[in-house]
Amino acid sequence: MNFLWFNSSIKMEFKNLCAFILIILIITILQISKVQAQGLYLSRGKNGFGAEAGVAVNKSALGFAGTLGFSFRGMLDLSISIEQVKFKEKILDSDLSSTGIGPTITIFPFKNNIITISASLAFQTAYFSGKIVRTGIESIRSNSVGGSLFLYHSKLREEKTSFIPFLGISYISTQIVSDRSTISMGDGFVGSFGFNIGLKLKSSNLIFISPTFLIQEPFREIGQRDLTISFSVGYLIL
Repeated sequence: MNFLWFNSSIKMEFKNLCAFILIILIITILQISKVQAQGLYLSRGKNGFGAEAGVAVNKSALGFAGTLGFSFRGMLDLSISIEQVKFKEKILDSDLSSTGIGPTITIFPFKNNIITISASLAFQTAYFSGKIVRTGIESIRSNSVGGSLFLYHSKLREEKTSFIPFLGISYISTQIVSDRSTISMGDGFVGSFGFNIGLKLKSSNLIFISPTFLIQEPFREIGQRDLTISFSVGYLIL
């Protein structure tokens, strides 16, 4: 990490800042787990559009996210997400929030009536508001990339309703950049589990809810094990 322009006390506080910034990656992975729901409900050969809104919370931050996506022939999902995150505590005497945006690509290499497997790649850039008063930093952003594998148990799907539990593992990496230099880099794994509950409407479109639990392992040099809980609602045009 490049802290040459800080004294030793600021170094430690900025290390805490980096740990807070890593919540952005949790929001990124949260979006990966959500956009997969489009292709999950589509048979091979069918296209669909989807929209989703969700909230995520852990002990450090509260996040809100929205996603728009398109599923091609039930085998490839393309989506874009925007997230707003508010940190619960002041960091270096500043109230920090962030806005992130980025695309996700998801493929479904295996899909049948019982098991569905998906693989995703997500990118995100997040911009932070709130001057870091004690360091004189005017701006901070994070550039993140994440890859995920998810396993769905789809046997409980019925004609009108569905209950689909899932497990996932994700690897994420981030670079934190200020107006002065690159501040830090970190990477690590996130495990997730949850379920999708879907209801098909008379129009043949579908509405669903999805509670998700994400467990973050400590990242290289910074961060700590943490639990993030999320809840989202989506609408699919099938």
